[in-house]
Amino acid sequence: MRDFVFALLGRFDQVGAMLVEPDNYWVIRWGDESIEGVAQRRDMYMREGCCRMYSEEEGPKRWHKVVLIVPPEQIPTVRAYVEEQNPQGFYPVQSDAFYLELVPQGISKGRGMKMIQQALGLTKTAAIGDRENDKPMLELADFSAVPKSGDPDLQKEVDFIVDSCENGAVADFICRLEQICTQ
Repeated sequence: MRDFVFALLGRFDQVGAMLVEPDNYWVIRWGDESIEGVAQRRDMYMREGCCRMYSEEEGPKRWHKVVLIVPPEQIPTVRAYVEEQNPQGFYPVQSDAFYLELVPQGISKGRGMKMIQQALGLTKTAAIGDRENDKPMLELADFSAVPKSGDPDLQKEVDFIVDSCENGAVADFICRLEQICTQ
């Protein structure tokens, strides 16, 4: 995966990349910081102290997940490149307007939700999400929602379209669930 990511960064000079670990983001490079939101996220990560610059000496030896920071208009081109090159054991999934994640095969929010459901013996589940990376979880949930500001394709596949994230999407979803549960 390492060689693939560095080849991709060599091919697409506006693309940045971060390695995601449980307690840290390892930034290979930020990419085009003129993209709305990239500089703000960089500053937030740096303030929170959860972000370090990657180096061969200090960085993780095993890569679990890579987040590519991609100009939104380049997402289809970069995704096609990833799918064409088919990095062994990883698949692309969009998680933000400018994030394209490379995730290990078999890993998804849906799998995580299923594990929690089984471990806790839950008979019903509810999930809210706004991007492609949330789709496996939303498909498994008994009750699902996407905010008005979320992916229009996902909105077609869920039980509820709730208010935007900025206006309390989760609170709106909880209110709707409470109405269902008290009927």
